[in-house]
Amino acid sequence: MKKGTIWNGILATVGILALSFISYAAFQDSLTVTNHLRTGDVNIRLTEHMVRDGKEQDYTDPETLLPGTRLSKIVRVENLAASCYVRMKVEFESDRKEIENLKDADLLGLSGDWKKAGEYYYYTKPLGVSKNVDFISGLQIPSEWTEEHAGQKIRLLFHADAIQSENMKPDFTAMSPWGNQKILACVHEDGNSNSYRTEENARLQVEFSGKAHKLIAVPEDFFQKLKTLMPGDIVKDQV
Repeated sequence: MKKGTIWNGILATVGILALSFISYAAFQDSLTVTNHLRTGDVNIRLTEHMVRDGKEQDYTDPETLLPGTRLSKIVRVENLAASCYVRMKVEFESDRKEIENLKDADLLGLSGDWKKAGEYYYYTKPLGVSKNVDFISGLQIPSEWTEEHAGQKIRLLFHADAIQSENMKPDFTAMSPWGNQKILACVHEDGNSNSYRTEENARLQVEFSGKAHKLIAVPEDFFQKLKTLMPGDIVKDQV
């Protein structure tokens, strides 16, 4: 009698376990959440303007320049993307190599926020998103120039570089304030800037969708702190 009772008990227990396993397998599900990120962009534009009759307008070259003339020529750097540092280089070209050309001392309106180091002028403040800064406001034609300079053709070339301000600490006391950073062309992928969305104060949860037997993630992007990232960024979030 005792042996039969034990044996029947074991069979009953095994049967219950097998039934429970089958019930669980019929409703199991898994969920994968894919977070969307984007990298930041560095993008600047260089424009030229002039003041005529008290109003600012697009710059046009004068036909002639006389000694002593103060020429209105505003060279402006506009930031079209992430906060950045900018620098400027000026090249003076002339078709008459044997006579004096314009030089750095003839640039007007340079503020103390621009520091010359090597062949570049470095803007010592970060240029914020959608902000702009003027490099110069004009040119001074030397008053000591004589008839010898008549007919001289002069060309000024302005080069502007930009580098991200995040994770960047320039040393404006050094000869190379940006260090050994290599400046490369930035490829701007137009049309992809809004390919993600961020939900503020979202409640992170996984919901079981009843009869559909599906797990649903709310919101789609669980990690909310993974914003637009720049080289060198370290971000953390948790669920």
